[in-house]
Amino acid sequence: MGILKNKIVILILSDDYSSVKHSLVCYSHGALNLTTMSQGLLEKIDLFVRAERDEILTEVNEELREKLEPIPVHINMGDETTGLYGDYSGTPSGSESAFGATGPSSDITIYAIGFSGMEHDEPALRKKVKKVLMHEYGHYLGFGEGYMRENGIC
Repeated sequence: MGILKNKIVILILSDDYSSVKHSLVCYSHGALNLTTMSQGLLEKIDLFVRAERDEILTEVNEELREKLEPIPVHINMGDETTGLYGDYSGTPSGSESAFGATGPSSDITIYAIGFSGMEHDEPALRKKVKKVLMHEYGHYLGFGEGYMRENGIC
């Protein structure tokens, strides 16, 4: 891998251009230029994240839906060196941070680079997006990696 040369921020605006829907951080590494990631892949990830999030929220009971619905889901280009598809940050549900804050400061980030190469297999891409969302929601609910791996949420 080459040395980090450039950092580019791409803003995806709402349909009426009044707000930013997503910000993507793209890096250029030597011969591998991540800014050339298929625009179609980014659009599919955005579409599938919205659809799968909505589907997950309709599949859970009302109490759980009220906890999960406010958690924002961001799409970020990510860094191919981490191998991550997504990340949860914040205080798990039912926990209290050192500052007394609970869950609402939580968010989920989906890393588009993790899905690179899947753009031509939409069923597999959509299935992977849902699995990643469920995995990150699992972290919000306090589940660890071991528990989620044993129960097929990894």
